[in-house]
Amino acid sequence: MGILKIAVTALCLMSFNAQDNTIAISKSVLESRPLIHGQSDDSRPLRLLYFWASWCPECKDKLRNALPDLRQNEKSVEIMAVNMDKDGQKAAHFIEKESVSLPVFGDEDKKLRQALSIYAVPSWALAKKNGENWDIVAQGTGSEIKDIKQAILTAQGIK
Repeated sequence: MGILKIAVTALCLMSFNAQDNTIAISKSVLESRPLIHGQSDDSRPLRLLYFWASWCPECKDKLRNALPDLRQNEKSVEIMAVNMDKDGQKAAHFIEKESVSLPVFGDEDKKLRQALSIYAVPSWALAKKNGENWDIVAQGTGSEIKDIKQAILTAQGIK
């Protein structure tokens, strides 16, 4: 019921497939996010969307260390940081100061986080390419790398 509500409130941004319980985000929603820093690699079949804010110490720690390492080790996964700050300048300052190596996108209009019902940081969603859309295959709150790695393995068909 909650997933169906997400699809309805997100209007044309998402669709829900009841057959396999997947949520699809249209390609335009992902690609319309303003890029604050870096470039994304569109050739990778999986995307990890990591939702963070500049006031969150755990988020900043993961952006400095664990997520860049994960991106380097997981060649099938593009990791994209999605900033949830109201003021993108705080994010830009942190990114520059810390030399963040991940692509960072803004979500000031809140469309992406609303579509995925993201209300807390850190949070993450793993998307798998499906034609022109991205199916959300896993989602979580927190940033335990072991949970994210398990979701990646499951999405790759490795349990």
